[in-house]
Amino acid sequence: MSKAEQECEDFYDLNTYRDNTTGRYVTALPFLRSPTALGDSLTTARRCLSSLERRFKTNIALKTDYDAAMRDYLERNIISPAPALTDTNYYVIPHHGISREDKPLRIVLNATARCIDTNVSLNDCLHSGPNLQADLTAIILKFRLFPIALTADIKQMFLAIGIREEDRRFLNILYKFDKDDNAKMYHFNRVCFGLRCSPYLAMKTVKRLARDETDFPIASEIASDHLYMDDLGVSVDTPENGIQLAHDLIELFKRGGFDLVKFVSNSPEVLKSIPQANRLSSKIEFDKEDNMKLLGLIWSPVEDEFSIAIKFNPQAKCTKRLMLSTIAKLWDINGFCAPVILHAKLLIKALWVAQIDWDAEPPSDICAAWKRFLSELPALQDFKIPRFVGIVPESRVILLGFADASEKAMGASVYICVQPASGPNEVNLIGAKSKVAPLKVISLARLELCAAVLLSKLFRFVIDTVSPRCHVDEIFAFTDSTVTLHWVHSSPHRFDTFIANRIAQIQNNLDPKHFYHCEDVSKLPPAQRRLIWLICPLVESTKPSNPFFGVALTTLDRRKF
Repeated sequence: MSKAEQECEDFYDLNTYRDNTTGRYVTALPFLRSPTALGDSLTTARRCLSSLERRFKTNIALKTDYDAAMRDYLERNIISPAPALTDTNYYVIPHHGISREDKPLRIVLNATARCIDTNVSLNDCLHSGPNLQADLTAIILKFRLFPIALTADIKQMFLAIGIREEDRRFLNILYKFDKDDNAKMYHFNRVCFGLRCSPYLAMKTVKRLARDETDFPIASEIASDHLYMDDLGVSVDTPENGIQLAHDLIELFKRGGFDLVKFVSNSPEVLKSIPQANRLSSKIEFDKEDNMKLLGLIWSPVEDEFSIAIKFNPQAKCTKRLMLSTIAKLWDINGFCAPVILHAKLLIKALWVAQIDWDAEPPSDICAAWKRFLSELPALQDFKIPRFVGIVPESRVILLGFADASEKAMGASVYICVQPASGPNEVNLIGAKSKVAPLKVISLARLELCAAVLLSKLFRFVIDTVSPRCHVDEIFAFTDSTVTLHWVHSSPHRFDTFIANRIAQIQNNLDPKHFYHCEDVSKLPPAQRRLIWLICPLVESTKPSNPFFGVALTTLDRRKF
């Protein structure tokens, strides 16, 4: 944590208190520089209000929705009329509305608008604070561990946190309900959207709430570690624990002035126990077509499967700009579709090698490969990933990882094998990473070593994420490179800097005793190579006596892919 971030943390702790009546937290704006640096913000705010009024003339529905939203803010004391300001030490935030047919109006506050005389904005004067967000990949991984899944959303998270009175002069907005009236000044009494510090203040306050409320130890831990902004996702082992956790979470957040809503679960029993006002939709229980977005993935609570959201324009021109834009929309942070993403990365590398301008058309071979990629991309919409990895009481948990490389790229994948007390094993992909080979040509052996580094990092992340919630019985890391295996089991000081540094990284992340040799899966038939992506390449190893090995591939495939 940097010095500035620590100062921000100390400032929050010193200037945050709790309202004894409502339980709501009240905090202060963490200024990085003195707000006296601000100047004339009123002129810009008036111009934006005039622009908004012109939109109202041609869009009556927008005016109606805007008035309703502002009145709702007033009734809930989110904003209130601002007192007359006798000095120039204040700020007026310009605002506008974003309205879509499928979503309610969203009022957007622009705290980056600069004062016309000083060229300084409110956000220029505020700390962003340290990043307190939980790791998104870890949240999704933990969400897959147990059979009962729960998701929820904190309603208007920022607006649930109060701002101390002396800082409200910097959170003014202009508005008028009647076009013939003069614009009136209102100020926010709560943390609002658009501030540089808002995400930090929100996450810090939730963690403070989790620390202060000792009546719900499990719910407090979940609130602190399973929340990404206002989205919560968690899995538990039984419906009874799911019911208890849901009610504890609702009560925990309620005590801090937050409203936990939009609950969804794959368990009808759990969902029915949650008050109707806190659920997303009752039909989620019955309709297989009702999917929901969870941290960038699409989750079907009924089928209990993930799928990948695909958004692209198949008719778009083939340029570097549009290619990168399309590839950036392929959200796959856990690596479920790593082979597909790797193909896209190789196309990006080809663009850079060809030194193409942003809006120029690439060479014909790259365009042909890109069009073929786009034509096949919709097939990803049918790609399903089981959410639940199969951990049940009295089961053994084994982690298996594979590293491989070629002249073009390298990759690593980790699978979880669950061996129940009775019945077949359950094997699922839980994470993968891929990288293109560097432009500077290096030997295949060194690329294989780099792949092993990638695997060791992935293993360290998975172990650190999974171990607090379930016991990992065994770990196996495989490479088909005997040279890499020899290096991993050797002392780093024997080799040159490149190899020594990577051996040290691997050994710091994972004990070398977990590394084994496996056969090259490229020797398998193409159809079988495609099948093993989700259920892991089961191969002969240097430890064939382990009960995991020797089990036929078909007996491990309990799911229909």
